[in-house]
Amino acid sequence: MKSSTVLAFFLPVLALSVPLNKYGGHNDGSNRCLTDDQVTTIQTNWRSLLINIDSATANSTLTPDFQLYSDSDNFIKGKAVVPAGTVTDASRAAFVARQSLSQSILHSRVAGITLTPLQILHDCSQIAIRWRWQGTWNVNNATGFDAKIGDPVGFTGIDVLELENGTNLIKTAYTELNAPEFFWDAGVKICFQRNNASACS
Repeated sequence: MKSSTVLAFFLPVLALSVPLNKYGGHNDGSNRCLTDDQVTTIQTNWRSLLINIDSATANSTLTPDFQLYSDSDNFIKGKAVVPAGTVTDASRAAFVARQSLSQSILHSRVAGITLTPLQILHDCSQIAIRWRWQGTWNVNNATGFDAKIGDPVGFTGIDVLELENGTNLIKTAYTELNAPEFFWDAGVKICFQRNNASACS
């Protein structure tokens, strides 16, 4: 039997023999791979930043040159203004500033905000989190919103986090979310059409 044939037979077996951690990633037994405890800390801090931003947690979780990419957020801003694939936050400071603004608005209208992980996977340098954002509408007669106090609002999203080698700080994040679900729950009139600025009139 040729050596290449032997390797082709045994490689799948060797791959299956690598220990599987509770988050579904493989750990090769070296110090290069993330442990479950490390992943728990990182993803908990990351989720905290998305609902209760603070500079101290951002500094201990993100690299200074952190970048976030989100076509979902870019589309909300206006696809003609921010094309798909454009970086959403070009630095940790920009991320903190944007989150601070958006969260101040959200917290003024939505109570009891939670961001619950639905699924978490990781390898040695990346973490994927599928999550559910939920809260309860807390104001009546907000301009542009038809939701009433007590109405549930929420949406589902997924993040892929790339970590910096050696520090395990998050260097890049890719975030997509179902924003139209939130707009629907909040009673926002949704209408848009390419090349028709008066579609909602």
